[in-house]
Amino acid sequence: MDTSSKGEGTKPSNIATSIVDYLKSKGIDSSFSNRKKIAQQDGINNYKGTPEQNTTLLKKLQSGAKPAQQSKAKGRYESN
Repeated sequence: MDTSSKGEGTKPSNIATSIVDYLKSKGIDSSFSNRKKIAQQDGINNYKGTPEQNTTLLKKLQSGAKPAQQSKAKGRYESN
């Protein structure tokens, strides 16, 4: 009989706790420069990567805002 917990007490896999984790889970470049571009697109000016800015950005993205995607072919950022 298997008595392992199989995920009991763990967070659901679709809930990210940081902007970096969230972007990585979506396959999006999580570098500071890309986060800065995403923040600008979402109305967060002068992005410095503060905890408050990151939380605001994460909430915006989780609520349905589309992040910038990095084009692997050209290395440029594109918006969806």
